[in-house]
Amino acid sequence: MSVQKGHISNVPKNAVVLSESDALDYQLKMVNQWSPSYEMWPLKFGSMYLAATCAATGFIISEQFRGLCLLPKYSRWMVGVPITTFSALGVLLFQSKIITEDVMLNKTSCIPCLQGRSAMLQGFFGSVYPTIILSFGSALFAQRLNIKLIPQIDKGPSKMLKFCQQMMLQKRNLLTIICGIQVALAFIVTDLQVESVFKLNQRR
Repeated sequence: MSVQKGHISNVPKNAVVLSESDALDYQLKMVNQWSPSYEMWPLKFGSMYLAATCAATGFIISEQFRGLCLLPKYSRWMVGVPITTFSALGVLLFQSKIITEDVMLNKTSCIPCLQGRSAMLQGFFGSVYPTIILSFGSALFAQRLNIKLIPQIDKGPSKMLKFCQQMMLQKRNLLTIICGIQVALAFIVTDLQVESVFKLNQRR
């Protein structure tokens, strides 16, 4: 049996009407029972893969700003790890709820639209958000440690903002590459998820 979206007035007599949550549960059950199981990895682990990639690149961004702010190694646990973890959890949650569930339920027929939505989420949580927050977080932590290189925010917020902008500009090539990687991976994983659902519906 395959899951299809349609209006209640067009449902065949022998069809079973499912709510959205029931349809999702049924799809997940079929995915878990699929053989060979590796063909369903994009649906099972796609969001986790993107979250792990987000965490890895977030750590790289954190280390870049830590070096620019002359922060000690222990600062990565105070600044880098919390922000990177939040970014990864954001990707995991939103990719699972907004993209993967949409794909499994065939809610959006426009595949490029899904890929674009996924790329925007991944680009934001995997690049834009950690870049902005980690630059300011590292600068503020360095200020707390009285590192003279960092402008005092209470004496001139604009100087702190300019300092963070300069840090981003110094690492713009790396940050651009990271953003490109995140967006490309989101496109690829979403496409693989669509292919997996197509296989799922074709066999049944």
